Amino acid sequence: MVLALSFTWAPWAQTLEIEFDLAATGGELISEGDQWSYFKGEEAPSDPDTTWKEIDFDANHWLVGASGFGYDDGDDKTELLDMEDNYLSVFIRKEFTINEVPTEGRLILEVNYDDGFVCYLNGVEVEKQNIVDDPVTFETEADDPHEADSFERFDLGLASELLQNGKNVLALSGHNTSLGSSDFTLIPILKVESGGAPTIFQDGNRWISTRPTLSVTIRPEDNDATQVRIDGQSVNFDESSGAFIYEADLEAGLNSLNIESLNDSGEVVENESLELIYLAEDAILGGELTEDTTWSQAQGAFFVTSDVIVPDGISLTIEEGLTFYFEEDVSIFVFGSMSVNGTETNRVRFTSKSTNELWGMIVFDNAETAQISHALIEYSSSTSEYDGKDYFGAVEAINCALVIEHTTFQNLPVSSSSDAPQGDAITVIENATGKISHCQFLSIGEGIHSDQCYVRIEHCYFEDITGDNDGIDLEGESDPPCEVLFNTFIGADDDAINPTGSSARIIGNYIEGCRDHGMVLRNKAFPYVENNILVDCRAAGIAIENQNEALLINNTIVRCGRGLRLFDLGRPELDPGGGIGTAINCIIWDCPSPVTIEDDSILTATYCIIEGDEPWPGEGNSNEDPMFISDTDFRLQAGSPAINAGTEEDAPAVDRDGNSRPCGGGIDMGAYEYDCDDPPPPPENFIRGDANEDGVINLGDVLFKLSYLFLGAGPIACEKPLDFNDDEIIDLADVLGSLTYQFLGGAPPAHPFPNCGEDGDDGLQCSSFNACP
Repeated sequence: MVLALSFTWAPWAQTLEIEFDLAATGGELISEGDQWSYFKGEEAPSDPDTTWKEIDFDANHWLVGASGFGYDDGDDKTELLDMEDNYLSVFIRKEFTINEVPTEGRLILEVNYDDGFVCYLNGVEVEKQNIVDDPVTFETEADDPHEADSFERFDLGLASELLQNGKNVLALSGHNTSLGSSDFTLIPILKVESGGAPTIFQDGNRWISTRPTLSVTIRPEDNDATQVRIDGQSVNFDESSGAFIYEADLEAGLNSLNIESLNDSGEVVENESLELIYLAEDAILGGELTEDTTWSQAQGAFFVTSDVIVPDGISLTIEEGLTFYFEEDVSIFVFGSMSVNGTETNRVRFTSKSTNELWGMIVFDNAETAQISHALIEYSSSTSEYDGKDYFGAVEAINCALVIEHTTFQNLPVSSSSDAPQGDAITVIENATGKISHCQFLSIGEGIHSDQCYVRIEHCYFEDITGDNDGIDLEGESDPPCEVLFNTFIGADDDAINPTGSSARIIGNYIEGCRDHGMVLRNKAFPYVENNILVDCRAAGIAIENQNEALLINNTIVRCGRGLRLFDLGRPELDPGGGIGTAINCIIWDCPSPVTIEDDSILTATYCIIEGDEPWPGEGNSNEDPMFISDTDFRLQAGSPAINAGTEEDAPAVDRDGNSRPCGGGIDMGAYEYDCDDPPPPPENFIRGDANEDGVINLGDVLFKLSYLFLGAGPIACEKPLDFNDDEIIDLADVLGSLTYQFLGGAPPAHPFPNCGEDGDDGLQCSSFNACP
């Protein structure tokens, strides 16, 4: 059967029915309202309970009805009036015959459903929505409520690989969230669409077309409508289709159509605005770049149909405001240089052409430049393969310096299988470094993973990290140690921060609502944990495990299952033995178990408030109420026993707000100093190694340092750039380090380098630095 396929556009509550006639060949194999065999899920549909979906199953004893199946949704042709409070699931199957499977074309499943379903074709699972359980039975509940507002589209793949000549069977099980659910819907459609790259796809309220002309069909909903205008011009009425047909000639880039329906008096009774983006041939991307390339706003959007390769020696620059739509499993591999230069008001977006298909990822493998600024990265599979090598993460850096700032990662699906991609955002491995700042990680799997590589993660926001994944996972030691600074974590299925064998510096973070631990400090290492707040973490605020020797200073832990937990996790790949913790100036309050110590673990606590019947053993400890301002503000009230009760030994120079410690009569316990009126000025940005502040590192910096050391040059406004190796001393070693780096391929300067950045208070001053804004 040959049909003209159309896609109905219904992204919002519109008043006009609008279709695009793609003049494609294909056809519906199963339509809405077709007769199906169905079985009410009061018990297993077959014995064994999986055979009901197989092609040779005999369903003659099942009931027969038209789709859709359901109750109380207004779209039910076969009403299941006894389903509520009686059974969770409904099983349906339909046989159909194909004389000759098309050699081209894709098999498309469209389903309107409430609340979840699993679909099988010839006994093989081809789609699952809102169902987590495996195996799925008649007692399986849908994971979350899902309203049957419209048909959702799922591209199952090539029809030639999924169908067989002769008899085929489509089978679905539909599932409610609970027995008492107020409604249920299951309406499937199966069709074949023409092969080749898609000519049109949807992005929110926009449609993206790779062809310059589209036939737009308009059917007014208002009964009084007798005319249609587009951009002020009348549209012809087609008697055969009973609709108004408009041939749209598109210009490259964004096209806007104002569509109006009018009554006999010429009054506008309906109005919609339709946005179409036409991607001309030069906006279709793929293949290996052969010269330095800039993608600019001229097109506004690009369609990436095959892998983009940026080879060694070639640079790719991506300008602000662009959107990249990727085909399924398509990636960008950078072996040369790539810079993504979005802005705060005009981000660069990397997304899939369909929310039901995942594109690949962005790989920087030995790249010369790996920089992403002000971008949105979504619907990545976080996995890809090139030249026999596997990659993981929406962005992966290998043996290069990765810089990502002001970028959002979202909609990175997490699989229920531990062997499948887990929605990881950033991976830094094999001698790479990473500076990740002011980024957001929203409802994804693992946020950032490093393996024996230095990363600095600061001022980032993590929300709803899902699955068996950590917000930040640091494996092994790096030089210098990894830094996790002033980030916010709200909600995680696992841990917010998990260094394993890493002497990370973890400072100023806010962690709330982890369903496991706030932090896990694991294996032999020496992490430094300062000025953090951990709230409502179910298992524990901070766990110290397997010979880890953690120094905890001025942290506040509130309402966690355990405040501190020290133990041996007992895994064979870990260093055997308990944790070793030193807590100074910390507050642990309102935790059912303030501290648990197992497996020969050791905790030394001094000048801490730890709730309990008696003060915790150790100098300066207390069990008095710290008197927080509120349940959500963990600053101290006047009269708090934590004020001036800490020790200056090992205490940080500032509190979590950047206020000087002490700013009163003495150091306070917890993450905040009390009532500091005059916080210190913010730290100055600088570039380490750029001694003469001219924006580059060259022989002039060496001469400047020699002049400073031996000829008495000075005073200077910023001493920090002269400290090339960041050992807090300006000496001949910094001169030799600079010479070795410039002329003998030695190690580069310590952070911040090569971009402007901050450094902690290390005794060297910096009041201004000319080469940084």
